Amino acid sequence: MESLVESRYPYRPLNPSLSEIRLVLLAPGSGSDEIQCSFQHVLLDDNPRYDALSYAWGAVSDVRPIVLDGRVFQVTVNLHAALRQIRHQTEELALWIDAVSVNQNDARERGRQVRIMRDIYRSANCVLAWLGEASQADYTGLGLLDTMLREQKLYQESPAGVGPLHSDSLWDCLFGIFNRPYWKRMWVVQELALAMDCRVLCGNDRRPLSEYMIVVGILVSDAYRLPYQNPVLNKAENLAFKGMSELLLYWRRGENLSLLELLLITHEFDATDSRDRLYALLGLSSPTVRDSIIPDYCESKTLSQVGADLVEHFITKEKSLDIILGNREMPPSPDPTVPSWIPLLGVPSHWTTKARIQWLSSAGKKFAPKAQVSPDRKKLIAKGYQIDTVVYKLGPYADGLAQLSINAIRAVLSEIDETTSKMLWVIRELYRLEMGTTEGFSTINNREALWRTLICDVSRGVKSGEVITTPATPEYGHMYNGLIGYRGKFKCEVAPTLGPGETPDPRLKYAQEAETEMRRRCFFVTRRGYFGMGAHGIETTDMICILYGASLPVVLRKKECSEEYMLVGDAYVHGIMNDQEATSTVMPGGKGTSKEREFVLC
Repeated sequence: MESLVESRYPYRPLNPSLSEIRLVLLAPGSGSDEIQCSFQHVLLDDNPRYDALSYAWGAVSDVRPIVLDGRVFQVTVNLHAALRQIRHQTEELALWIDAVSVNQNDARERGRQVRIMRDIYRSANCVLAWLGEASQADYTGLGLLDTMLREQKLYQESPAGVGPLHSDSLWDCLFGIFNRPYWKRMWVVQELALAMDCRVLCGNDRRPLSEYMIVVGILVSDAYRLPYQNPVLNKAENLAFKGMSELLLYWRRGENLSLLELLLITHEFDATDSRDRLYALLGLSSPTVRDSIIPDYCESKTLSQVGADLVEHFITKEKSLDIILGNREMPPSPDPTVPSWIPLLGVPSHWTTKARIQWLSSAGKKFAPKAQVSPDRKKLIAKGYQIDTVVYKLGPYADGLAQLSINAIRAVLSEIDETTSKMLWVIRELYRLEMGTTEGFSTINNREALWRTLICDVSRGVKSGEVITTPATPEYGHMYNGLIGYRGKFKCEVAPTLGPGETPDPRLKYAQEAETEMRRRCFFVTRRGYFGMGAHGIETTDMICILYGASLPVVLRKKECSEEYMLVGDAYVHGIMNDQEATSTVMPGGKGTSKEREFVLC
């Protein structure tokens, strides 16, 4: 839970043994009338009637005064505007407002109130979602939203690239609404998901949340039918509300998302206090998670300690090591004292994608983790196998890969294709000289292994406004060969944009998937000739390992003059995913000679 500036209000303590909360009674008023409020202590068990306010705090240094029980109380500009907008002219309103109802200067109270936040929002008559003040452009966008709701079947069935979505001015109006900072606020996730009823307020416009979800589904579905790098597609992929809507769809369908799935879906959401990237999800988590992870806002509880507790929870309760996976950098944290295996809650780029966990599985996932966190919370001792070593790498490929032209991306893929073909022969010969045989060297079809590795063997589509991920079909191999001009196929340049209703070049689909999976990662080849896509900081001589309980292989680096290892990140290695060929050479019951080892990660 975020903290506000010093309010100096003498809060009367809440009873820690009861589900007691403070309601803000908002006095009636209008126009420029002073905002006046008072507190009322109530018990949730008594079923009090109130609405809960959900909003983005805004800059905590930019405040306005209200009167609370006769005293001046400072609130952010955005909250001040919300209170002025929602207050009734003649009736008192009972509200629960996190910044006011909770003593932000009492870390223990904040922690206790977070524990019952689930009940607070579920018990509210209505959750009022305040987007902020509205401009004329916003009202134009809201008018288009009404039109799309009335004609949604027409929009869903119209050809890609046809319709008002492709008018820059109208799109920008919608973009302004669906890209409000509110939609990326971490706490909003559970506030909206748990609401029995929700009304979204933008200026003086008030409507059900469901209307926003319907329209963003239309936008995303239409945009995903457009050619790669179309401006509308790029905007749709980056809509702040898109991730929120996907999560709410899961929740409303009754799908029980795991804590890991929640963390992955929300990894780019905003939180002033990085601990809230975890604590804000507890209300959507299972009773086991809520009983195991206790919110603690005391200064002595560092983010590193929260991360260690999270790993321990996954080992003991979830029977998984997936929480340590991610695209880490070296060093993994601005603070060198933070162990490499600690989940970086405050670094969005650290997290792996849900697709990798969902569709890819190394042999380690079959077994419960054999791991424990050391008593001093600085080491992770985990058992597993070393299956290979990195001997060659290309990359990392920068965030700016998405901004390259389609033909520039084709050039990157062609370079990998040509270089790998030459290097693989050298790597094979070195292996033969070292081992005296080529037995144990990869026998997988090199071309198929390469094109599948560059997209991590996944493809994306959209269904009912939701982005879905499936394993790559053989058609992607034809797209790849056509894209790089293999054996003279499709040597012509690729057209990145099309006119309305035109059919996009099929090669664009492969380029789009490759750009997504290669971003901030490295392509590599192992000593035994396997291709992989690894973490940003991977280097030659790094070890490819399978740890019990992890859905993906991990990359470890041995520290100099030490028997300890640093976790570099996760990896896709074609040939050891989903019981592929190489897996049987290392795991129990297989034909290989790899021995189980204990790795001490620091």
